[in-house]
Amino acid sequence: MLPLRIGLKRLSRTNLNLKIVIGLSIGFYLAFGQAQRLEMHACPLDLRYEFSLKGVEAQCGFFTSLLSHDEPSRGEVKLNFLELKSLKVSDETILYLEGGPGGAATGRYKLWLDHPLREDYNIILLDQRGTGGSSPTLNCPLSTLDPILAMQRCLKNFEGDLSYFNSRESASDVALFIETLNLSEVNLLGVSYGTRLALTVMRDHPERIRSVVLDSTYPPQVDRLATLASNAERVFEKLFNLCEHQKTCARAYPGLKNEFIAAIEAYNFLPLDFPCSI
Repeated sequence: MLPLRIGLKRLSRTNLNLKIVIGLSIGFYLAFGQAQRLEMHACPLDLRYEFSLKGVEAQCGFFTSLLSHDEPSRGEVKLNFLELKSLKVSDETILYLEGGPGGAATGRYKLWLDHPLREDYNIILLDQRGTGGSSPTLNCPLSTLDPILAMQRCLKNFEGDLSYFNSRESASDVALFIETLNLSEVNLLGVSYGTRLALTVMRDHPERIRSVVLDSTYPPQVDRLATLASNAERVFEKLFNLCEHQKTCARAYPGLKNEFIAAIEAYNFLPLDFPCSI
C-alpha cells in the first residue's frame, strides 16, 4: 500500500491544472459529433438512493469503443462507467482502473463516496471491456462444485473472439475514452491488474496522462501464472523464517513450517469440498 499513499500525497499537493469537460446530457456530445460513442443514462435505482442519502452528485453512462482498434470493422464493445463529482467545484479528475483482471471498477464505488481525494477530484470508475456492466461480458458465475466445468460452459456459450480482450486493446479503450470526454489530462490510479493496464496506457498512449499512481504493481513483462507457485513458496519460507527468529511467534507456533506441510499433505490426501460462488 505504500506506493498508493506516496502517490496520493503527491496528488493532493499538486495543482494539476486539468481541463475536464463532461456534459450532463446527450445534447452536449451531439455538439461534438460523438453521440455514437457516449450515452449518459440514469444510474441504477439502488445507487441513486444511496447517493441521495449521502448527498453525492453522480452520473452514469456507457462508452462505445472498438472491439479491435486496428480493425474497426470487427465490431464494438460498450464500457460502463460511473462518475462521482468532487465535493468542491473542480475540473480535475482521477480515472480509476480496477484489478483482477476481471474486477469491476464501478463495483468499488462505496470506497470513493467518503474518500478524501473526492474533496478536490472528480472520480471516474471505468469498467474495462468484459467486466462489470460492460458488454459483451466475460463474467462467469461459478455456481457449481466443479469450477472448471463452469468455466468450460462459459467459454462454450460466449459468442465472440476472446483474443481482443487484452491489455493492449483495453489501453486503447482508455485513451479513446479520455479523448471522447475531451479531457486535456487525467490522473490514472490503478490497483493490481489495473497497474498493468495503467502501465500499458503510459507506454502506448502517454499524451494525456498527467500522473499515475500504481498500487500493488503488476508489470506487463511478468507472467503471473508462471511465477505464482514460486512466489508463494518464497513468501511462506520467509514467513516461517521470520516466525522462527521472533521469540513471541516461535513460542506461540513452534514447528510452524512442519505443521503447515503436514496440513497440506493431509488435504492433498483428503481434499475439502466446498461450494464455490464467485
